[in-house]
Amino acid sequence: MRCRSLGFLAVLLTAPVAAPAQTNPFDGFNSGGRAQVYMDPALYAQYKAQWLARVEALPENVDVLEGAADFFMIRDRPLAQELLERARDLEPKNPKWIQKLALLHRLNASSGDVTEAIAALSLMERANAMDPSQRTTLTDLPAMAFDAGDFEKARAYAERLLKQAGSDPTKWNYGDAVHKGNLMLGRIAVREGRLADAVTFLRASAEIPGSPVLSSFGPNMTLARDLLEYGEREAVLAYFEMCRAFWKMGGDRLDAWTRDVQAGNVPNFGANLRY
Repeated sequence: MRCRSLGFLAVLLTAPVAAPAQTNPFDGFNSGGRAQVYMDPALYAQYKAQWLARVEALPENVDVLEGAADFFMIRDRPLAQELLERARDLEPKNPKWIQKLALLHRLNASSGDVTEAIAALSLMERANAMDPSQRTTLTDLPAMAFDAGDFEKARAYAERLLKQAGSDPTKWNYGDAVHKGNLMLGRIAVREGRLADAVTFLRASAEIPGSPVLSSFGPNMTLARDLLEYGEREAVLAYFEMCRAFWKMGGDRLDAWTRDVQAGNVPNFGANLRY
């Protein structure tokens, strides 16, 4: 799943260490099994050893390096970075490795580290320059520029994203582009004190048919949170109702958030501040 950049749960190795070169990582594991590996230190150590053995056996196999890097992205990020840099050195003209490194730095920046956010933005811009046809890089650039503190660049990327989406809802990335582009312009409007404009952008971000990502994981709530901090409760409640049209799976969460806002609280939006 291209979805954002947050879909980094790696696939786990089920094969024994003795035959690392012949086995396929994560055969037979569903997402629940993979999550268990990350929660169980002993099990994680076992699969870590298998991944490292696989990398040692196939040190120039970029598929192995990528699989191992994805696995280590959650708990051993410096090791994941080393493996992605090795893959980049093996395929210097492949923008995939630059993009993955950008997403790794973006994860590092999630705690508010602006230096990491700047590094993430620089790398994603390089990936986009290497292959402008990769629309997923442009989809991420507005928020990455915002996190790096470059608000004019965030505005420019958001406007470019909306321009590319155009008015054709049949385009595969139309929903994500319209959603993210308007949210970013709204967040910039909040920073500039233009709350009425921000509310307009919030509404526009939900006037979409949805997308595979939005329909599954739901809408981003950063602008809604920003507006709640300025008392725009009715606008946010209306946004929740609009989101129901494409986020059928999120009814319970939208109900809970609605109750929180009606009680005068800012909900805990959890992962919906990152999607």
